[in-house]
Parts: sequence; structure tokens; C-alpha cells
Amino acid sequence: MGENTSAKIIHRQPLRALIVDDSENDALLIIRELKKGGYNPVYERVETAAVMEKSLKDGTWDIILCDYNMPKFNAPSALAILKKANIDTPVIIVSGTIGEETAVECMRLGAQDYIMKDRFSRLCPAIARELEEARVRKSKKQTEESLWKSEERYRKITKCIPDLIWTMDLSGRFIYANEAVERTHGWTVDEYLKLTLQDLVSPQQAAKNAALLEEKLAEMNDPSYDRNSTLTYESEEIRKDGSTFWAEVTATFLWSDDDKPIGVIGITRDITEQKRARDILQESEKKYKMLAEKMNDIVWIADMDLRTLYITPSVKTVLGFSLEELPKTVEKQMTPESLAVAMETLAKELAIEKRGDGDPNRAVALLLEYYHQDGSTRWLETIISGLRNEQGVLTGIHGVSRDITQRRQAELTREGALEKLRKSEELYTKLVDTIPDSIVRTDLTGTILFVNNYTLQLSGYSREDMQGQNILKFVAPEDHEAVIKNIQLMMENRLGPREYNLIIKDGSKVPFEVNGDILRNEDGTPFAIVNVCRDIRERKRTEKTLRENEERLRGITQNLPGIIFQFYAKDSDEYGMSYANERLLEFLGIKTPIEDLFPSFLAHVHEEDRERLLASIKTATGTGTPWNFEGRVAIQSGEMIWFQGLATPTRHEDQLIFDGILLDITERKLAEEKFHKVFMTTPDCIAITRRKDGLLIDVNKGFEDMIGLKREQVIGTNSTDPPMNFWPNQSDRDQMVSDLKAGRDILHREFEFRRGDGAIRNGIYSARPLIIDEEECLIFILQDITEHKRMDAELQRTLDSLRKAFGTTMQVMISAIEMRDPYTAGHQKRCADVARAIASEMGLDQEKIDGIRMAGTIHDIGKLSIPAEILTKSTKLTKIEFSLIQEHSLSGYEMLKDVESPWPLAEIVYQHHERIDGSGYPRKLKGDEILIEARIMAVADVVEAMASHRPYRASLGVEAALEEIEKNKGIIYDHAVADACLRLFREKGYQLP
Repeated sequence: MGENTSAKIIHRQPLRALIVDDSENDALLIIRELKKGGYNPVYERVETAAVMEKSLKDGTWDIILCDYNMPKFNAPSALAILKKANIDTPVIIVSGTIGEETAVECMRLGAQDYIMKDRFSRLCPAIARELEEARVRKSKKQTEESLWKSEERYRKITKCIPDLIWTMDLSGRFIYANEAVERTHGWTVDEYLKLTLQDLVSPQQAAKNAALLEEKLAEMNDPSYDRNSTLTYESEEIRKDGSTFWAEVTATFLWSDDDKPIGVIGITRDITEQKRARDILQESEKKYKMLAEKMNDIVWIADMDLRTLYITPSVKTVLGFSLEELPKTVEKQMTPESLAVAMETLAKELAIEKRGDGDPNRAVALLLEYYHQDGSTRWLETIISGLRNEQGVLTGIHGVSRDITQRRQAELTREGALEKLRKSEELYTKLVDTIPDSIVRTDLTGTILFVNNYTLQLSGYSREDMQGQNILKFVAPEDHEAVIKNIQLMMENRLGPREYNLIIKDGSKVPFEVNGDILRNEDGTPFAIVNVCRDIRERKRTEKTLRENEERLRGITQNLPGIIFQFYAKDSDEYGMSYANERLLEFLGIKTPIEDLFPSFLAHVHEEDRERLLASIKTATGTGTPWNFEGRVAIQSGEMIWFQGLATPTRHEDQLIFDGILLDITERKLAEEKFHKVFMTTPDCIAITRRKDGLLIDVNKGFEDMIGLKREQVIGTNSTDPPMNFWPNQSDRDQMVSDLKAGRDILHREFEFRRGDGAIRNGIYSARPLIIDEEECLIFILQDITEHKRMDAELQRTLDSLRKAFGTTMQVMISAIEMRDPYTAGHQKRCADVARAIASEMGLDQEKIDGIRMAGTIHDIGKLSIPAEILTKSTKLTKIEFSLIQEHSLSGYEMLKDVESPWPLAEIVYQHHERIDGSGYPRKLKGDEILIEARIMAVADVVEAMASHRPYRASLGVEAALEEIEKNKGIIYDHAVADACLRLFREKGYQLP
């Protein structure tokens, strides 16, 4: 039974109940009944109007259980309060004295039910019923509110849309229409809703609509029918005034909750203008097609590859080909001559198109000869123009071709007689218009009869400015006499080019080369003079530049450190020098024609080098590769010097031309000889290897002594192979090879190497690439540091012992100070730790950090010279006593100045009370005059001193010390040191030891 009770408790339904009753006992009876009925009630009892109003305001209730009559309140008043508050909570009257008429009146006022107190068995079922009905009412209200908002949005949307939106039932009667109906049909909305679909369309359209509706209703019987499908069609609509217009209607069915069609919703759009434009276009296309089919001209369209895309049927009439028989490419449609004309024209038009400076609507007329189907040809006059897309880009070619074969044959017959004259005139016209020279024709008196376009372009004059004027007007005055004289010479048939200065429109003079002749009639009588004038300004400038360049080149070659030459080698094996500057003749002390220069030079070459020189020339000329040769030659003084010849070949017709230079390399050769002596005698171990295979090509005496192997044993071998086996650690050699490949020289790199006897030694080597006889080599220099390393190790052990002894001595001195001044015991050690931490924060090197730590432990060593009673005095020091205290920096310096140490301990101690503004003691140093170690010590000393107890005062605390440092950083304390100190304490949590 306990389990059943537990289950009931778990499944009880929560219930928030407001009980309006003056009897607490009656309220408890109601609560007990609710619990028996499976509810878990939370309740409040009220018995006055004010309390009820407050409860309704403060809480939300599922049910209100109200007694009818109470001393201060009654049920009608409670219902009135509930109605005024607009709260939809079910009310059940629970009373023991209510009559039936009273109960009915209460229900009229808003109560949902009434229960007699002696019939509580009805209470829980009544509550359950009212709760469910309340839930249904709430859901319905929410749905209605949502629907109202949706309808409001829909009304706003439809009001803004210019198209007619409508709904109708399946009988064709309209149920809804938006305000656009007045614009589209002329009806008001109220008038429109009284009409049917048949009233609004033409009879023909009404029949179509009925058939369409019947068809769609039949399709709905198919299970696969899509209920969301729409239908779009064109409809002939009737306006209120009886006029008709075309509309595009898009509609879909409306469905009931049980999936039955109940109506149609649609949008009607006026497309009268669109339909009219479309009909006009279709009619135009129809006429155009009929015209194309009936006309004798051929209309065609081709793409940019000249493939025919469209051609009118008239091609059959003109050329005998059906549309299927006609060749698709232009190459097979016309004769080669006409094809050439067409392709040339196309190329010109495409060039204009590329430049973008042509009229996009331009057309070109061509006369082309096409093949007929029977093998004959037809002449067609063709007008072509470009087809362009919306962006104006050329996409194809449009053409209209007309058969003019008969007219062409007549023209050819007529033109036959004039062909010779026309060709002559065309030739003359083309010559005159295309030649880049000025052509001027005058009569025998010099009056200008004709000038070509180039003359006008060049001179700046117009044709009217020149024609009719005497030619001397356009000739420089200083040349007038020469012009008159040369006309007389032309009359005598004594022709030749002359140079005049002509005056152009801007008044400047232009040099011209003039060739003229006399024009004569058939009997030889002269009647005109023609002059061809060539602008030679550029030639004059070129000649001037050439002269200047020759002078400049001559100056350059004379000042170069070597001898410039040019050597030729013909394909016929003939060779020699074609140029050499004067220095070669001065150098050799000879005077000889250029053709004898090479034999003369060869005779001065050392006899041991002569054959080698000729062989090098033969190799260079045979392979066409650059020439590089070193040899000896006898100069004018009789001295034999070393020279190097360098030349680069260039192919010119039937010969190679070598442009080169001869350099005096005597000093270099002497230096190389001197280097070789140094190389062999230097005590360092030096080896030279070839980079491509690693073979040793030379070693010096130092190598033999250090490695223990003779030159002849190792030359031609590799350092990794016997007898050397030089590298104990292959990684050392790999690193060297990697660095050299990356272009990095190696300087003083420490490593281990193996002697010839197998002993492993310590060494330092340097290596870098160099070129020897045009081969990439490597020079390797080695020093044996085995003994040095041993001595360094012994020295380090000695230094460690000295450092330890020094530290012990310092510690004894520190202890002595602390024994004399027990109140500040540990100050130096703590100060040293703060200074070391600041130095580390500033990123100083470890050597400086160690020095700062050591200096910190003894920075007050000078206090050994101060009387102990002053050091331990617990009252304020007198001026004399304080001045004695200030002497401890100098005393410390005197004690330490002769002590050997790797650090400037004496100076640090001497300066640790100096301030960067010069306010410190004992020397009033400023800024960088103070060692960085002393600047750090100054800050550390202040922080530790202020934070620690003293005989004459209590500790001021770390924060007070940091405020002092922050306030005076950059003034008396170094800015960087102060910042590092503040970071240590405030950001990194450093604490005094």
C-alpha cells in the first residue's frame, strides 16, 4: 500500500488554486478533495475584494473556487473583479446555500460551473473539464491572433503590389481582390466581388477557362498530382468600359483541411504592350523571312572563322547550290583571287577593330567572284558589316550579295581600253601617295603645280599655301643661287642629288636631298620639272652622332688599360686583324699596314708560346667560343712581358668577328710567383683541392710538417681516402661542403683532424673557393691548436682556483664589515641579488651579470675604514659623521684598485652612490660617465636600504622604495634600470631575499 501511495504522489498534477472563502475549514476541505482527486494544489485563500485584486495581480491561477456569500464579499463581486481585470481563468462557485436561479445568474456573470459543498465528488471532474476548456480557449485565441497578424501583413503586401491578386470559388465567383483591380479592370473592389469569372473575360476566353478548369480537376484524381503546382496562361480580359486587354494569369488551387480543392488564387498582370510588341516582332520576322526567301540578293551570316551560319534560299537562284549543297567555308565558295581580296579586307577591318578607332556601324563593299554549281563563276557585289553583341564586341559578319555578273562583264569590256592608262595613273598615284618623300611638280618658271600629301604633312603648309607659289619661296635664301643653277643643269640632262635647306611653316630650316628631272612631251619639249625631296634630318643627326661616337670610342679605347683589337676568321680559313688601336703599334714599336698587323704581332710572341697561341686561335674559330690566352710578347724596349688576350666572337656573313682586348698581366704573374713562394714557405698547413672531384692538386711544406705526409703521397688523392683519412668525423666535412655550396666562406672553424700516423688532433680551419686555370678549386688553411687547447684547459683550472680564492677573500671582507655593522648585516648580499636580477631583466650578458653580483657583495667594503660607533649609531648623524660615511666609496676603491679581477670592481664600488643628474658622490658623475653596473647598483642599493630596518629608523617597506625609484627615474636614476626594477617587483613577483 505504501508503494501505491508513493506512485500517486509522483503522478499528482500541479494546480494553482485561488480560494475565495471566509472559512478556513471549508478551504481545507476543498484542498483535501483536490488531493484525493490526483492534484497537488498550491493555493491562497482570500475573503475580501482588495486581497483578491492583489492576488490576481501578483500571481497566475489555474482555477478560482469561490463561495457565493461571505460577510465582506460575494461571488458576483468577485466575477466583476475578474472581468474588469480581463483574466480568462475558470471560476467555479462552491457554496452550501445557493439556489438554482442564483447559480444560473452566476454563470451568466462569467462562472463556468457551481458545486454544492455537500457534493464535492463533482469538484475534481469539473476542474479537469474547465482546465481543458481553458486550454482550448487559450490555443484558439493564440491562433486567432497569429492569423490576424498574418492577414494584416498579407493585406499590406497585396495593397503595394501593382498586379491584381484575387481568389474565387470553384463556381467562378470572386471572394477577394486587392485594390489593383480598379487600375487593371476599372471596377472597385466591391463591384468586382459581385462578378463571376465569365463577366470578366471574352466569350472565347471563358470557354477556354472552363475547359482548363475541367482538365485540372480531372488531373487531381491522379495520386501523383502536385498540389503546389501553378498554371500560367494568357487571357483576354474585359474592363468595366467594355474594352479588352491581354493579361498574363498565374493561378493555383486552394485546398481544404481534408485535401479537397475549394477555390483558386491567382495574379493577373496586364501584358497588352508586351503582347503588342511581340506580335509586331513576329510579324516583322515573318515578313523578313518571306522577303529573304523571295529576294534575288543573297543574305548571309558567318562567324569570325568565316563559317556560314545562315544563308537565304536565293543562293540556289544565284549560284545553283541548294542550302545543303553549298560549301560551308568561304575558301571553297570563291576564286583564289577574290579570296585573297576578302581576306585582306578582313585583316584590315580586324586591325581597325583592334585599334578601336573605327565606326562600329561601318560597312565595306567588295566585288568578289564566286563559283557556280555548274563550274562557271559569278561576280557578286557584296556589302559586309559586323555583327556585335550587347557589349559591342564583334561576334560575326553579315553580308548582302547581289549578282552583277552581266554588269561586270560589260565593265570589263569597257575598262579594257582604259586599263593601260588606269594602271599608269594608279601606279603614279600610289607612288606619289605612299612614297615617304616630298614630291613637288613645277612649271619651267618654278611655279608649284602639285605637291603630294607627304609634303604637306612634313612642311605644315596646306595645299593652298603652296600651289601657285614659286618654289624659291620655300628654299633658304642662301640656296637660291644653287637651285637656279641646278635647274639649268637638269635642262642639259646633267642630273644628280643636291642638298638644300627648305623652310617649313614654323620658320625652321630642314635639310633635304633633292633629285629632280625635266618632264617632256612626245617631241621632247620640256613642260615641267618634278623634284623628289627626302628629309635628311635623321641622316644628318645620325652622321653627327656617328662622328661623336667615333671620337668618344677613340677616347675610350685610348684610355683603357689594354689594347683593343678586332680579329676576323673567314670560313675559307683566312684570318687576320681588322682593327687595333694605336697603342698596339706603340707597344710593339712597329709601323705596318693593318693587313700585315697580325703577322707582325705573331713575330713578337715568345717562340715557346707561338704554337700554343695559334692552336688557341684555331680552337676558338673552329668552335665559335670565346678566346682566352696567356703568353709572352717582346715589346719595343726588348723586354719580354706577359699578356692575356680575351675576345668574344660574333657571326657576320661568312666570317667570325672577334672583338677583344690584350692586357698586360706581367705584375699578376710576378705576384703569382711570389704567392707560390709564400704558399710553400708559410708555416700554416695549406692545401688546394679541385671542387668537382675533391682531389688535392697542391699542398705546401706546412702541410707535410703538420699532417706527416709528403706532397707526392697526397697530390691526386682525396682527403677522405688513404693515405690521409683526414676526417675523423664525417659530419664536419659534410658541413663544410654544405656551407661552400651555399656560397658561405668558412673562417676559423674548430674541428678534429687525423694525421698521417693516425693521431687525432684539434685544429682550426678556414676554406673558400677560388678559380685556378679556369677550374673551380678550394683553398684549405689549417692550424693545429692541440697544444693551445691543452694550455687553455690548464689556464682555466688556474683561473677557477684564483676565482675561488678571490671569492673567499671577498667573503672574509664582507664578514668583517657585518661584524662591525651588525645592524646592516646581509645588506650587501641582498643588494647583490637585486642588482643581479635587474641586470638579467635588462638582458645584459652573463659576464656583466657575474661582475655586478660580485660588486654588489662588496660594494660597502669601504665602511671598514669608518668607526664602528658611527656605523651603529641609532640617532641622526652629524654633518661630520655623514661626510665620513660618504668616504666609504673612495675607501672601497682604494682597497680594490690593485686587485686583479675580470671585472671593474673598484670602479663599480667607487661609483655606486653617483646619480645620473650629477647630484651623487663622491665625484658628481653624470649620465654615461657612470658605468652601467654602478647605475644598476645605485637602484638596487636604494631599494634594499629603504625596505630594510636601520638603527635610526624602521623599515619603510618595498612599495615606498619602488615609489622613490618611479618618481625619480630618468632624473637621478637611470631610466632603463628603473623600468627593469619596477617590472621585476610589480609584474614578475620578485621579492627581496
